[in-house]
Amino acid sequence: MRLKGLLLLGLPFLVLGPVRADVVAHLYRGEAIVTGQENLEERQRGFREALAQALVKVSGDARLATAPRLDAALAQAQRYVAQFDYEDRLAKKKLMDEQGTRERSYILRVDFEPAAIDALLQDLGAKPWAADRPRLLVLLVIEDSVGSYLLGTDSARGWGQREALGDIARRRGVPAVLPATRADDPSAVTGEAVEAADVAGLARIAGLYGAAAVLRGTMRMRSDGLWDTRWLLAIPAGGRPWQDEATTFDRAIGSGLAGAARQLAGAG
Repeated sequence: MRLKGLLLLGLPFLVLGPVRADVVAHLYRGEAIVTGQENLEERQRGFREALAQALVKVSGDARLATAPRLDAALAQAQRYVAQFDYEDRLAKKKLMDEQGTRERSYILRVDFEPAAIDALLQDLGAKPWAADRPRLLVLLVIEDSVGSYLLGTDSARGWGQREALGDIARRRGVPAVLPATRADDPSAVTGEAVEAADVAGLARIAGLYGAAAVLRGTMRMRSDGLWDTRWLLAIPAGGRPWQDEATTFDRAIGSGLAGAARQLAGAG
């Protein structure tokens, strides 16, 4: 499938229904998977990973995670920590990890001091993005060896992409939603409708889900099993599309959400 009107330069955002801003919970929190609870080296590694994640979530700018100027702060990540706790990933399964140490793996959740994070962002040339963020409707047409379909909350295919989108959106602090695709749902959207939609059509679809913005994309499987993906934040921003070639679908989805978040946050 080709998405019609992918270049929607400078076109206005038309709203046919009420839109929502969703408040992002735990904005100053990051997570990391670590081994053991008493391994201080692992804990410090987790602090660094969680700090980078929190900075991206608070600012909406994924580029900060790899900014060279961040290295000094990451080396002293514990200075920004307000509190942390562990969740045993295998407690319900009653299993042991096989990592040489035979220690269990945990999710390390770290809450950082908001004022310290805001000050660090300022040092990095960035700023916080408000916690009440525009709801983002993701309209992603996927083409694989079987055929094409629109990724939806109830689509029979695309389980992996759906799980990846939900997880990445949560970690990035992006209130992203997918459309319904079942014919018996009054809010259902089809791939054909997405393909044919102009700006007014996209605004109508966005209104069905109370979305203030629409991220539109196509993801095509290559013969080598990797994916080529093209994205555009069609509403409200418009502008030049960006793309990811020969990559995994989770990386491509991460790129799509990162590009949308950066524009919606005004991070450039």
